[in-house]
Amino acid sequence: MRWMDYDRAVPDSLDGNSVMSSTAQLRTRERNRIESALEPNVAGEVLGSVLIFGRAGSGKTVTTRQAIDGVRRRSSGQVGMTWVDVSDGETSYQLAIRLLQMLEMDNTLIPVNRHDRETIKTRLRKKISEIKTPQILVIDGLDAITDPMVIHDWICRSPRHKAAPGPPLSLVEIVDHERGLEVFIGSVDDRSYDQRIEFEPFSRTGLMEILDTWIDRKGWAQSIEYGVVDMCAALIAQDQSNARRALALLNLTRTVAMEEGTESVTTTHVTRAYDRLQCIEVDILVADLSVQRRLVLLSLITVDERRMTAIYDRYRSLAREYGRPVLTERAVHDHLTELERDGVLTTSENRTGSPGNYHTYELLPDEPRLKRRLEINVDG
Repeated sequence: MRWMDYDRAVPDSLDGNSVMSSTAQLRTRERNRIESALEPNVAGEVLGSVLIFGRAGSGKTVTTRQAIDGVRRRSSGQVGMTWVDVSDGETSYQLAIRLLQMLEMDNTLIPVNRHDRETIKTRLRKKISEIKTPQILVIDGLDAITDPMVIHDWICRSPRHKAAPGPPLSLVEIVDHERGLEVFIGSVDDRSYDQRIEFEPFSRTGLMEILDTWIDRKGWAQSIEYGVVDMCAALIAQDQSNARRALALLNLTRTVAMEEGTESVTTTHVTRAYDRLQCIEVDILVADLSVQRRLVLLSLITVDERRMTAIYDRYRSLAREYGRPVLTERAVHDHLTELERDGVLTTSENRTGSPGNYHTYELLPDEPRLKRRLEINVDG
C-alpha cells in the first residue's frame, strides 16, 4: 500500500540498488515500452507525455529509472533529466514552484503564496517553452497531488496546441493503483497522454524470483530453509503483490530467527514475522493519521452497514464521546476518499439499493488489529 514505507517498517533492511536489480529484471517488456515512448524525445521532436501506472511495489520507479538511463546512454548524454518526487497532499501550485526552481537551477526559494497561481503557471510554461535540448521530466507520485491534472495541463496543454513545434520535452507521470487510480484515470481524457504503460502486479513466481535474487545478493542461501521463499511470496501475493513488502517480510523473518538464536530460517519464523509485520503496518498507519481521520476510520469499523449514512451517524457519536468538533457529512466523506487514495480502504457501488445507488466501504488492512489499535489511540 502507498501509505506504508517499508524502509521505516523494517529499518535498515532494504537497499535501494539491490531492490532495483531484483525487481527491474522482471520488467523487460515494460522497460522496452518506456524506452520506445521516450525515443521521439531523443530525436528532438515535440512535447509528449507518458502515464505509468500500477500497484505500489510493482517496480514502476526502478524500471522507469533504468529505461531513462538507457535512453540517455544511447543519446551520448544529450538528453537531460529532471526527477521530482511528489509529497503527499502537495498541490499543483506548490509542485510548480518546485519545478521552476529545479528547471531554473535556482537555489533561491520562491515563497509559497507570494505569487498567484496564474503567475506561477505562466512562468512555468515560459520556462518549458524555452527548452531547446531534449529533456525528460518525471513526476513520481502524481496521484498524491490534490489536483493532479492541473499541473499536467500547465506543462502539456499550452505548447502542443500552438502552430510551432513544442519543446523537446517528455513528461513521465507515475501513479499507483492504491491512491484512487481508477478515479484518477477516469477523469483523464484519452488524449491527455501519448502512451499509457501499465505494470501488472507481480505473480507469486515473480515475487519468488525477486526474493531468491535478494538472498543470493545478501549471501543468505545457506541459512534459508526450503519453503521459506515460497511462503513469503504466497502471503504477499494473496493481497498486494508488493515487492517491497515481500522483501520486508523476508528480512523480518531472518530477524526473528536471529532473535531466537537459531542459524536456520524456517517457515515457522515466516509465520511469526508476518504477524509482526502486520502489527508494524497498523501501528505506523494509526500513528500517521490525524485524530479526525482516526475517528472516521473507527466509525467505519464499528458499524454493521458500511454506508455513508450509518458511518456518519456513528462518527458524530464518537466525536462527541471524545470531545472533538463534529465535522460535516461532506468532510467525513472527503476523509474516506483520502483513505481510499491511501490504499487503506476500497469502495464499491451498489446499484440495487432503494432509494438510488449508494457506496459501501471495505477495509484493506488487518481489521481486528486496526480496530484495537484505534480504540487505544483515537485521541492521540
